[in-house]
Amino acid sequence: MYSLFFMHYPWWKNIILILILTLIFTLSASSGIERGIKWLSNTNIVIALTILVAVFILGPSVKIVEILFTSTGDYLSNFLAMSFHLEPFLDDYSWQAGWDFFYWGWAISFGVFVGLFFARISKGRTIREFVLGEVTIATMIWYGTFGGTALYNIINLGDSELVNRILENMNTALFYFLELFPASPILILMTFISLIIFFVTSADSTVYVLGMYSEESTDPSTRSKILWAMVIAGVAIALHLTGGLTPLQTVSAAAGLPVSIVIVVMAISFFKSLRKEKLVSGHVREEELEDRRKSS
Repeated sequence: MYSLFFMHYPWWKNIILILILTLIFTLSASSGIERGIKWLSNTNIVIALTILVAVFILGPSVKIVEILFTSTGDYLSNFLAMSFHLEPFLDDYSWQAGWDFFYWGWAISFGVFVGLFFARISKGRTIREFVLGEVTIATMIWYGTFGGTALYNIINLGDSELVNRILENMNTALFYFLELFPASPILILMTFISLIIFFVTSADSTVYVLGMYSEESTDPSTRSKILWAMVIAGVAIALHLTGGLTPLQTVSAAAGLPVSIVIVVMAISFFKSLRKEKLVSGHVREEELEDRRKSS
């Protein structure tokens, strides 16, 4: 996202862009979950699903379905083995450090904010609905469609230029990939709008969660959200001017290790809470049935 928006402009234009984005996500976060954040999120869902359906229909549809089934089977078969996979007989861990370890740490550290925000906006939904929506639609179908189409173009159609674009800049390679489809200008415009909204809603979640932490409330005040938005903007400008984004990413990924221990404890507590809730709900149902018998 950083290279897509900020790499090819003078520093002062980048600062203006950061301030504009900050104004947008500050207004969105300040309006609350039920207004600005909800409207942007729903709009982005429609745009993203439209792009997904378009790529599926205009791309190798049959191959995409085959890839989805094969990838799902591979995922289920290799999940446990890959979770414990190391290279004990190799001295070079550079590949795993750059991929497995880095993204595990990055996802865990980022999950501190995203997890709490998801819990806040998912109030009223069941765990089954949340898991199906996140894992099935948002992850497996999306990656299967886009990744499968890209692999089909590279392997079956021999598009070596797509490989070169990915190796050169993975962010801008997305737009070259979209140029391979009919009506590519429309798809590219929709993708660019979707990326901006994703950026804004991600900042919304960060601002909202920081406000929840600082005020110890599930509904932080507007003043708190504006304050944290200003802090985030200031940090973003400082990192951009000093070129310190990569070290920050490394530190964030490294912070995932201690947080992972906390997550294990949280998981145990979560299952205990579910068991307790099940017992309580069972007793409530028994009392309701008993009251109905007495009233009848």
